[in-house]
Amino acid sequence: MRLCNRLPFYRAYATGLPDHVKGIVLTSDLQGREAGGQNRLLGVSVAEALVGLSREGLIPAPDAVFLCGDLYDYPDCHKRGGTGPVDEVFQAFSAMTPEVVGVLGNHDQMEYPEALPDNTPTTSPSRTVVLSGSTSGCCTWPWLPRTA
Repeated sequence: MRLCNRLPFYRAYATGLPDHVKGIVLTSDLQGREAGGQNRLLGVSVAEALVGLSREGLIPAPDAVFLCGDLYDYPDCHKRGGTGPVDEVFQAFSAMTPEVVGVLGNHDQMEYPEALPDNTPTTSPSRTVVLSGSTSGCCTWPWLPRTA
């Protein structure tokens, strides 16, 4: 399934990032399901499509992914706004990049946050950070430029 035929992928260019950062991915509201067979959450299909685009040389391999909720949808897609686990989306993106930052939406839950890949501890150079709740905050990564 060529996901990019149905879901638009936009490419943008940025200045001011460190030289070693070749690509980042920003997503929001990947609330949906893959059509046909496996019925996986849309975020899993998006991660696979990005890996394919990178292998084909159409995009650089992402140095980081930023996932903004909502990421969950009912298995039968009968109604937008279902609440459920999105662990598989974080697993898929964690497999393709060294850093994943996620903000859970009001429909998203982490069923097994301790089961995320080795890039989960916030003290390691490669990590997944999941933010939830109504508070906001700031995260600093060593490769992002500091601003006042």
